[in-house]
Amino acid sequence: MILFVVGEDPTDVGSESYEGDIPLLLANVLARRFGCRRATLGELPRTHRGFGAKLIAAVHLANAQSPPTGGVVFVIDCPLHRHGVLRKELAAARDSVPILPMAIGLAIHEIEAWLLADPEARRAGMDMEASRHSYPRPEEDQNPKATYAGLLGEARARASSVGAVDTDDFERRRLLIAALRPDVVANLCPTGFDPFLKNLRPFRGT
Repeated sequence: MILFVVGEDPTDVGSESYEGDIPLLLANVLARRFGCRRATLGELPRTHRGFGAKLIAAVHLANAQSPPTGGVVFVIDCPLHRHGVLRKELAAARDSVPILPMAIGLAIHEIEAWLLADPEARRAGMDMEASRHSYPRPEEDQNPKATYAGLLGEARARASSVGAVDTDDFERRRLLIAALRPDVVANLCPTGFDPFLKNLRPFRGT
């Protein structure tokens, strides 16, 4: 199956140098790899305003692909105070388009909140010291991207101090996502990741 993946930027959806957070999450959660066509929000038609319209544009683009796209995975960053409004807007947009398997994810503040949630994954992607930090409520972090970058910088400095061969930042991120335990992330990110995990059910066993 080929999926049409939409996210905020190339780190989310993938690029020539990195497979992408969302495709890697899909491979983890669904225990298989999918072919992906990718688009960032900025690459969707400019005539469409608002996230609901962006989702509709993504579905139309997915349906126009050849060979056919088997589904759409649409993940965006979402401030906590706007979650309810965006969830309703995207649900209405989803119900207005032709039937196509679809998974919508609202990452509270930024997708890095999901990456911070599992200490075992932080150990795999960074180091043991990074896994000792406690993040019982990652979705309350107003700037998880900065928190993630800070932890990564500290891990790199520790590796350098002992003369270890440093790992590329994208490789660290790939290792971290591959080690994420979805149930742990869903428990600590109940507003964003838990619904996204449930939304992926149509793709299980396909």
